[in-house]
Amino acid sequence: MDYLINEEETYVTATEEEKIIQAIPGALRDEAQAINFYSGIIKNLSPKEMVRKDFHHALHDEMRHYKKLKQLYYTLTGTVPQVSPYTPHKVGNLKQTKELLAVLKIAIHDEQGAKDLYAKLSNLSSDAALKRLFKQLSQDEQDHLHRFERNYLRLKLGNLEKLLETIQKALT
Repeated sequence: MDYLINEEETYVTATEEEKIIQAIPGALRDEAQAINFYSGIIKNLSPKEMVRKDFHHALHDEMRHYKKLKQLYYTLTGTVPQVSPYTPHKVGNLKQTKELLAVLKIAIHDEQGAKDLYAKLSNLSSDAALKRLFKQLSQDEQDHLHRFERNYLRLKLGNLEKLLETIQKALT
């Protein structure tokens, strides 16, 4: 059986729809967790910290993702999704490089998971509008992933450069 899911008169099969409906509450929970996590990180970063703008960018996208997924769930089911509670990630003293590296590792892990989920949902759907939506969400998460990986490597290399300078000073 097919169901109309939007004004463009596109359809998905019941099996596809059921899988998508089952996936959305978990995706919403993960988006809410990211919103909470990134907000906490932004509050704890100095305005001059380069990584701050990337967390702002990701936060804006995650808020948009949450809204779109909530609307999609309502469109598919006629009900408001029940989002299960999540365990907030801890945000430590981000003035220390090792703490910033730790939150970047968490963000990288979470973004990879979200990217993979949305890519899977895009591939699952035969509906053109849903395929586009999930592909866009996956691409957004890929962008966040790249930004956070770049910052992680920049900080790691900065630590390595400081260590090399220390060693060179000790040898001279």
